Amino acid sequence: MAGVADLLLHSLKELDEIIFAVIENLRPKSIMEIGSETGAFSDRLLAFCAQTNAQLLTIEPAPAEHLVEFARSSDVLHLVVGMSVDYLAGCGCTSEIVLIDGDHNYWTVSHEIALIDASWKAHRMSGAMLLHDVGFPSGRRDAYYDPNQIPEEGRHPFSFELGVKLGSHELVPGGFRGEGAFAWALQEGGERNGVLTAVEDFVRAHPEYVYRSVDAVFGLGALTIRDTEADRVVAEAFAKYDNALVRRLERNRLELYLKVIELQDALTATAAKASKEPA
Repeated sequence: MAGVADLLLHSLKELDEIIFAVIENLRPKSIMEIGSETGAFSDRLLAFCAQTNAQLLTIEPAPAEHLVEFARSSDVLHLVVGMSVDYLAGCGCTSEIVLIDGDHNYWTVSHEIALIDASWKAHRMSGAMLLHDVGFPSGRRDAYYDPNQIPEEGRHPFSFELGVKLGSHELVPGGFRGEGAFAWALQEGGERNGVLTAVEDFVRAHPEYVYRSVDAVFGLGALTIRDTEADRVVAEAFAKYDNALVRRLERNRLELYLKVIELQDALTATAAKASKEPA
């Protein structure tokens, strides 16, 4: 799928207007970023921190080299090379805003948000947790970058080769897939499966929290404690993007992208067949 990779809007930076409406209104002293991928959104966060004297704590098992180099001499960026659950279990969280965009599966996300909540309550503070990939395909289906990092009882049967498509609970040949970079759970839905399922289970157990979402670019969710300043700010920032038009546009975006993958797979198969035919 390398040839169509650039077509896919997938980064948090595509949700810049919403996220920074929250950040700029809350003016946090500290931001925690779980998962930084190429570091493109980390750079945006660092620019904000430089202007406001805030701190950025980024947790990423394989950080971009430019972030590693910057962190060596920075008083703003604190880079943790490792797994989010391990860090949160040992060090907790005192950041008023947490961006969760790491391993998109139930076990990881449920532990992340529970540990952040426990730490906030221990420090008598609150804030906003912003979670990426609460929509298709990770909302109701686990993804695993490294299945061995997830306890056996916390993961579902998975495949690195098969892909997902809209309307199919089972994985399919082709479709949207990681091509070795990550695996999908074989089945969509059911208990303890997917990012959104983890969030909903948490809210059921913690009714003091409010959950909101914007169904664009794989979905942006927010968890805030009811009637706090963070709750008010998130409600205002999310309101104009939480509507039927945005949901239809996201559905159409996904349908078109999956069709492009299907066409590319067909062209690849045709070229492979032609190469085997005698001249």
